[in-house]
Amino acid sequence: MNKRGSLLDHLYIPIILFFTAIIIIIAYLILNVVQDGFYDGLAGTPDVNRTMVNDLFQKGIDGIKLFDTMFIIFLAGLSMAVLISAYYVDTNAAFFWVSIFLLLVLITLSAIFSNAYETFRTTAGIATLSDGTPIADAFTKMNFVMSNMPLYILVMILLGIIVFYAKRSSGGGGIAPY
Repeated sequence: MNKRGSLLDHLYIPIILFFTAIIIIIAYLILNVVQDGFYDGLAGTPDVNRTMVNDLFQKGIDGIKLFDTMFIIFLAGLSMAVLISAYYVDTNAAFFWVSIFLLLVLITLSAIFSNAYETFRTTAGIATLSDGTPIADAFTKMNFVMSNMPLYILVMILLGIIVFYAKRSSGGGGIAPY
């Protein structure tokens, strides 16, 4: 089987980022709601038990907050994988205009995902925790990436197009992988 990358690999980036961000926010929200329920359910128990349960949930919440930084690392790794796979695709310069059309489609798609994420993040039941803390405060890096996703996709696709067509084997002047 000839498993190589393609220009369509860029299509997966906004989809994967969108669903990853949504899952992280839902996990954070669920853990906070469950923590509040457990804490309220332990109202008649000694303070030691309540403190221990609260500490355990806080460690879980802190673990989910680490996904904010992991999201950036995941984004960098996903981008590198797409660019490396783009290098190994033999392309013809005649497909350049198809790449430009795909660029426009993917920027539109990423703008839709970015707006959908923003709508989800600011929905009344999801925007704040029970204590009034905005969820956006917990995931600043992820929110930055998701709000600027069309720009990121534009840069990634332009880099991908350069990698695709700069090789000597595709008509460019770059170094061929001989």
